[in-house]
Amino acid sequence: MPQNRRVGGMPMPKTGHCRTENGVTYNFFGIGCREINGHSEICVNPLRDADIDTVMKYEFPDPENIDRNQLKIWAEQAKWLHENTDYAKGILSEIRNKKAQLYDSTAVLFR
Repeated sequence: MPQNRRVGGMPMPKTGHCRTENGVTYNFFGIGCREINGHSEICVNPLRDADIDTVMKYEFPDPENIDRNQLKIWAEQAKWLHENTDYAKGILSEIRNKKAQLYDSTAVLFR
């Protein structure tokens, strides 16, 4: 029976939020995490007490800023696994079919 193997990761648009300060790493949404007892825990949520005006002014990630080269690398890895191993059988065609849907969904989410 073929096995599945994870290829790629979460596409992360570049934003001004991405940084590390005082042991806190901020992701592309501006959410800050600190390593506590060997795992990452959220310690900063920039919209925790925000009102609607603050949310509307907040810099959300733009899907146009996703690194397309990284997506190509992940697609090549998936293709190689599909063609040369028992991993990822049947998944590559699903990735092709869902690629546009993923982009459209991401664009809607962040607009």
